[in-house]
Amino acid sequence: MPRQKGEALSDLLNRPDREKSRPVIAVIGSGGKTTALKRLAREGSDRGLSVFYTTTTHIYPLNPPESRELLANPDWASLKQSLKKPGIVCAGKSAGAGKLTSLDEKLLQAACRTADLTVCEADGSRHLPLKLHREGEPVLPPETSLCLTVAGLSALGRPVCDCVHRYELHPGWKENPRQIAGASELVFCIEDAIRAAGRALPVLQEKSPESSPSSQIFPVKILLNQADLLCSRKGSGGPDASSLLREARKAARLLSDQGLDCRMGSLNSHSFPLWEWIFDEIS
Repeated sequence: MPRQKGEALSDLLNRPDREKSRPVIAVIGSGGKTTALKRLAREGSDRGLSVFYTTTTHIYPLNPPESRELLANPDWASLKQSLKKPGIVCAGKSAGAGKLTSLDEKLLQAACRTADLTVCEADGSRHLPLKLHREGEPVLPPETSLCLTVAGLSALGRPVCDCVHRYELHPGWKENPRQIAGASELVFCIEDAIRAAGRALPVLQEKSPESSPSSQIFPVKILLNQADLLCSRKGSGGPDASSLLREARKAARLLSDQGLDCRMGSLNSHSFPLWEWIFDEIS
């Protein structure tokens, strides 16, 4: 269930109507989705929460000991019982190639309303740092409380054909696939993700309770990930680390100027306060 305007995401855990308001975080974009999901799930588990780790697209399963339990093709009785206990439960339908795909809609909805916290991979990117979305992507759970959009800064200084999944959806990039990704290209991909999620800027808008899931407006946070890779980029005839960092900061500024909640950092750094930022425990 989406949170109310001005309400901290952590407040959902304390609402009187908690059965209808448990936090559901959908992660979209590219360049760190799985790392973000794992960190949020682990930190929720460390806080004694039952965490539902799932997808509306495809994921590699989170096997024990990273999760407390892995359930492929579960029935409701077994899934409900597992989600009543603290720890991470990874669940989905078997999809072949060692992956899981989305549970049926009613089972997914019931699980989201049972776990203390749901973290859901709602997008795919073919392991590239940026992506453009075709129709039908991403797939946000109807109960989404917040949408975390991740973008990989390792794309900066590289040709779009090498770093943007479905780059050809941009007419200019299709004509010039060797165009170098800079701040404007990074911002374009993030704005595309927000539009694709059924959103329009500015981020917070009012929708009636009768709105369909496909038209629902969700609060968004944007993570420009992989800053550590920019700092370690070796000179090889391309842009140096300092110029790439300037482009990254320019992108962050352009997004923040639009009123978007944007952070730049590295999920590989334990000092990056992902949980506190997502749950509004820091400003």
